[in-house]
Amino acid sequence: MDLYLVRHGETEWNRESVFRGTADVPLNRQGLAQARAVGRRLRAVPVAAIFSSPLTRARATAEAIAHPHRLPVELDPGLGDLCFGEWQGLGQEEVRRRHPDLYRLWLERPERVTFPGGESLETVLARSLGAVDRVLRRPGEAAVLVTHRVVVKLLLAHAFGVGPAGFWRVVVNPAGVSVIAGSSPADLRVRTANDTCHLGGAQPGWGLLRCPGAREMKRE
Repeated sequence: MDLYLVRHGETEWNRESVFRGTADVPLNRQGLAQARAVGRRLRAVPVAAIFSSPLTRARATAEAIAHPHRLPVELDPGLGDLCFGEWQGLGQEEVRRRHPDLYRLWLERPERVTFPGGESLETVLARSLGAVDRVLRRPGEAAVLVTHRVVVKLLLAHAFGVGPAGFWRVVVNPAGVSVIAGSSPADLRVRTANDTCHLGGAQPGWGLLRCPGAREMKRE
């Protein structure tokens, strides 16, 4: 089965580089337009089911994808974002000031970090692979999983064989589409990473599949 991993569209906290996690931040105007663009991009895909994180920003993106397929959006908590605990709602510079050592570790060895009052990458990977396993047990050629940056990065890193230690080696833009395939969580392979061609020349991505003449985006 082909699994289309979709990162939700942009929120204001994305623009402001604020740690989002389990805070229920809605899509902004740009994010809603991105969600509609993903819906158009996946309209011709023979999708059997559409799954989403329960958070509003993912659900709104999933609903835009589901509409042309006339499919319900099925919520799976396993696709929810990483809980950043005490970092949630703080900007990067504020986190750097309050937690300098842990922030440095997050940038250098993310697989070793458990956020104060939150989760670790290993925990998120385990529950997201549980969601993948549930989807793979369903019939159909393809399914869409709408989730968050951390989850998509972890699933791609897992499929690439680098695990959570390779977290920073994977880039996923808002509304980027990645495709992994397999019959179980143990044999996943990457077909496409961070396809953003559907967003147009103003918002190109920098994954394995790139738009002609695309500029690299720095913001995640």
